[in-house]
Amino acid sequence: KQKRIMSQKKARRRYKALAKKYDDQHPIIFLRFFTGFSLNADALCIMKYIVFNDVWEICMCHEQEDFLQAIFLQTFGHEIAHKEGDFSIIKYFLRERKLSYIFNDNSDKRFIHWTTEIHHDFIGALFSGNTDSEKIKDIIEYKKYIIRILKGPLVEKKDCNTHPNWDFRKECLLSGTFDESIVRKIACRAGCDNEELINEILLYYGKIKLK
Repeated sequence: KQKRIMSQKKARRRYKALAKKYDDQHPIIFLRFFTGFSLNADALCIMKYIVFNDVWEICMCHEQEDFLQAIFLQTFGHEIAHKEGDFSIIKYFLRERKLSYIFNDNSDKRFIHWTTEIHHDFIGALFSGNTDSEKIKDIIEYKKYIIRILKGPLVEKKDCNTHPNWDFRKECLLSGTFDESIVRKIACRAGCDNEELINEILLYYGKIKLK
């Protein structure tokens, strides 16, 4: 059994203050059972807040603080990137007169979602300063570990419509650069061969180099 480092109440105060120190435009709140049983967060689309679920509080009470702060700040930076402007799926498909694509699973939509998530992973790494390959591995392996505990070993390996699995996200981050080769790798994995869309995404999300 892990030693309890601090109370959940103290953890909430400390991490709210940490978030404010790095970005005072997006206050964080903790909600019980929000966004599932994992280390999850969400950038609410209609408010300035970023929501973290209570699994974070539990981990904050038991893990070494410097390590969990690194994970927290990377996630916080990722969610801020969502706030600052995702490629709009709705606007794209409305412009292309493909209304049904907004509501159905399809390779174009999957490609947009996955590219956005991986782009924001790079932003999160830069925001938090976690650009070292070993630190990136440690952070992602810890998130996978929490998923295994709470959701089972098969879930961590699965892609879903909005997010590729963590091993693929780790592979992209460890390349050190978000560029055309990464975007095309994502397109291939998502089954997207829409060159017009791929090129539009490349124009929207610029190159990011971690080091």
